Amino acid sequence: AFRITCNALWELGIRKIEGVFISHADADHYNGIEAILGSFQVEQIYTTSTTQTLSPGNLRRLFRTAQSLGVGVTTVDTSSGPLPIGEGAYVLHPQPGTHYESDNASSLVLDIRFSGQSVMLPGDIDGEGIQELIKTPLEVNRGFVMAPHHGRFSEGTASFMDWSLPSCCLISGSSDVS
Repeated sequence: AFRITCNALWELGIRKIEGVFISHADADHYNGIEAILGSFQVEQIYTTSTTQTLSPGNLRRLFRTAQSLGVGVTTVDTSSGPLPIGEGAYVLHPQPGTHYESDNASSLVLDIRFSGQSVMLPGDIDGEGIQELIKTPLEVNRGFVMAPHHGRFSEGTASFMDWSLPSCCLISGSSDVS
């Protein structure tokens, strides 16, 4: 998948990446980023305080590599304000200073706006993280939402979908999609 992504970006003439987001410390959410750092000019990596605190050795190595290449590693939460991605990227979760029962519940949830559309990326948010997130009032209608946790149906998934009201939902893969 990394080669396909890199080739597509190169064919589009993209050599610079403004920001890379790591939603949480599960390897399937950051594998390949070191190679991206070696192939593209990356300006910033954004992640949560929980991800930085709980990061396993290979993720800590990724952060050290990024910093040695002059790539900033920035901790974000809902107090971060608009991030300079597209027409603005907004952190919907986590709240500042919150800690949850699992890394997944602490997943970074983004609302990225581009060409008048909203795209929500919820990482692997589940459990009490979803329950906290759905208390957030939505300002714009969701055109596109990626299903939490690759589309796995778990506690809170139905309430997340009812809250986000997407016109389109992407499921990135799961054996128990309902």
